Amino acid sequence: IAASQEELVALLNILEQRSAEYGLGINYNKTKVMIVDREHDNYREIKSIGRCEVVQSFVYLGSLIDNSGSCEN
Repeated sequence: IAASQEELVALLNILEQRSAEYGLGINYNKTKVMIVDREHDNYREIKSIGRCEVVQSFVYLGSLIDNSGSCEN
């Protein structure tokens, strides 16, 4: 969770560095970012942040979660 794109990129870089210390890597082909922002709707033009694709929704444990905050089974 980050308040800005720059903060998210910095956090992803830290995650990548710490993971590498334990011999782990980040699969950026499977890593997605979802922007949830009730005040601004201009995020739809953003296609990627860092090396991560920006998505409008994703499935987590069988439930569809979208950027409006709704969750459907």
